Amino acid sequence: MEIKKLNSDSVGTHFDSQALILTEKGEMFVTKDEETTEGFELIKFQTYDLEQLTSIVNNVLKGVQIRSSAVVRIESNTIAVSPVTNLYKVTGINQTEGLNTIIGGYEAQTISLLAENITLRINNNGNIKINEDFTISNGYSIIMLQRSGGNWIELSRTINQ
Repeated sequence: MEIKKLNSDSVGTHFDSQALILTEKGEMFVTKDEETTEGFELIKFQTYDLEQLTSIVNNVLKGVQIRSSAVVRIESNTIAVSPVTNLYKVTGINQTEGLNTIIGGYEAQTISLLAENITLRINNNGNIKINEDFTISNGYSIIMLQRSGGNWIELSRTINQ
């Protein structure tokens, strides 16, 4: 069984020694914040639902200091965001990728999206609610979104050359 442990240095949890442990069986363990004589007690979650798992992880990490940026790969017109990052450089397999769904994040979280070596078409469907479709064709254009009621609402956009 492969176990991946993400400690506070790599994932940013509330407590220095708190960890998130993921197994290939879809099990997720989170250590409690108080150490006992036997070590840290684990809280177990098990789910195969990606959205539910993302929600659990986001709730564990909510309120953690924001990290600078992350590169995310678009798959099936979807990206996943974390509550500890607010700037996402979106990359993909194809030269042109379409984005219409964002999973993860927490209520009122604000994120900004850039394109990383692709042309990124952001569509006004799925859970992204924007005034009109927006295409980012270089690394200088950006769109800012905020999560509200499960949707990501456009706050601003700019096309820079």
